[in-house]
Amino acid sequence: MYEVHPGVQMFFYDAESIRRELGPHGEIELSEIDEATPGGGTFPFINVVCRTE
Repeated sequence: MYEVHPGVQMFFYDAESIRRELGPHGEIELSEIDEATPGGGTFPFINVVCRTE
């Protein structure tokens, strides 16, 4: 976990660690997102949707 700005916490996972930690709690859907940065580049994110029964 990193606090990039006061009050803004970011957690960094790869797809395997997401499945390992969240998989036991329900169905997981992952999709990759390239977020545009002010400098014109992109920053990769993984969008996670976890559904429980």
